[in-house]
Amino acid sequence: MFISRLLSGIVIALLLSSNVVHAQDVPLDKSAVMTRADFVKLIVERMYTEEEIKHCFTLLSPSEYQLLFTDVSIHESYGPSLCVAMYTGIVRGYEDGSFRPNKIINFAEASKIYTRAFSLSPAAGHSVSDPWFKGSVEALASRGAIPMNVKTYAQQMTYLTHEEILKRITNDLTFLDSQTYDSLAIVR
Repeated sequence: MFISRLLSGIVIALLLSSNVVHAQDVPLDKSAVMTRADFVKLIVERMYTEEEIKHCFTLLSPSEYQLLFTDVSIHESYGPSLCVAMYTGIVRGYEDGSFRPNKIINFAEASKIYTRAFSLSPAAGHSVSDPWFKGSVEALASRGAIPMNVKTYAQQMTYLTHEEILKRITNDLTFLDSQTYDSLAIVR
């Protein structure tokens, strides 16, 4: 346990020093799970300037709209970040027009967002019968970006797992042990 905490501390220190995450984004309990809104906000803040995020609403068509999705007001604290994610195609929401911001994000959903956000090419050659997330998971696996602590597609994302995946994507750490699409068990 001590070694695990020590290594976690070292990883966090490296991430903070390399600007992969900002100190205010790291909760005290890094094993805490992430909501969809928290996850998207962290991704967008990692990729865009504060100014770009703040002015996203001006890029949308002029309107008196109050909702980004059927369940997200433009006045939410994560609203500007979600605006950027929508505008750039990082997120699309659900078929019913909702985003479900307070739902805990799982690895399959996160893999799709990572792939879009970092322009990782999904693996080719998929059939329509494949799960919607297969190409995204394979794209992450090809970069060595799926930590060994990820055990299933349905696993809830924690801040620590998110930080580890970001570190692997942005630093091209393909030599690290990584899960693959086939090594993850499908939990329905």
